[in-house]
Amino acid sequence: MSEEQEPKAPNVVTIDLDDIIYTIDGKEYIEEGQALGVMLAEGQLFYNQKIYVNCSDVFVWGCSDAEDFDSSQLIPLFKLFLKDRSWGTAMWCMIQRKERPQKPVEDSIRKSGIWDFDAFIAEHRLRANVYDGTSRIMAEYKLEVANTWLIAQGQEAVEFEVGWWDSAWKPFEQANPNWYTDDFKQEVKRRCDEWYLANGWEFLAK
Repeated sequence: MSEEQEPKAPNVVTIDLDDIIYTIDGKEYIEEGQALGVMLAEGQLFYNQKIYVNCSDVFVWGCSDAEDFDSSQLIPLFKLFLKDRSWGTAMWCMIQRKERPQKPVEDSIRKSGIWDFDAFIAEHRLRANVYDGTSRIMAEYKLEVANTWLIAQGQEAVEFEVGWWDSAWKPFEQANPNWYTDDFKQEVKRRCDEWYLANGWEFLAK
């Protein structure tokens, strides 16, 4: 067989995940390069000048997001990754921020069946998700304003359910293109500040 015909070894590196964390004399150690390499390959970490934990779309929809970490946090981070290779690193980010994810993410985590999410919330004292809370405040106030206008037009108020945007808000917005007034902004701010204070986000209230 000529040199050109000789079979080449596959360009593959195999890592046994169970061997990345090991114990010597009761103390845990981690193969840092392997742990980082695995999580980078899985898209759970990313590199931008340094390595971050990827939590894009976990807390806020359509938002690039990341959490910083250092080597002292790598073992607990990697343990959560081993438990759940889809959501484990996101769970670690929730612990760091003490915040629940946005509802669609929480629903997916609960559906996976890997976590007792209620127990996880209680153990780590996770606060309500800011994006969910403030988005609902804005939606409810928009409907309230739109319903006030509908009633003034002799029409019936609309319930807060699927379709309210088309049946209440769009007609109001078309009839009132300058709806985003200082008074509207102030009322939204007041309601958001109340929500912040009630849900452990006091530093966001201004």
